[in-house]
Amino acid sequence: MLGWNVGVYKWTDAASSSRRAFSSDCVKLVVSWHADVRGLEWLDALVKAGQAESDKTRGGYPHIYQVSAEHIIPRLSPRPPEVKWGTEVWVCDESDWVCARNERLLIEAWDES
Repeated sequence: MLGWNVGVYKWTDAASSSRRAFSSDCVKLVVSWHADVRGLEWLDALVKAGQAESDKTRGGYPHIYQVSAEHIIPRLSPRPPEVKWGTEVWVCDESDWVCARNERLLIEAWDES
């Protein structure tokens, strides 16, 4: 495995955040980056601490996490965890970072093998 392609998404409406599955019409990409092979360990730690939910038990890709903004936004600034050396962090419109502390954000991680 080469690492992970990680994307953080905001739900486009509050009702969508209760869904397990999503489609491009109900989420908006906020930030994405390429992480190294340890790039999901910090998310798994949030799950273990009860601060995030994960669907990794279903097997396959992508790995999907749902995390409250209060637990994720501070970890993404000024740079997301485990960003691969020499890669860029792609940030969408800065206004997308404005959200309520309890707003649920979706994180999608794809294996880059």
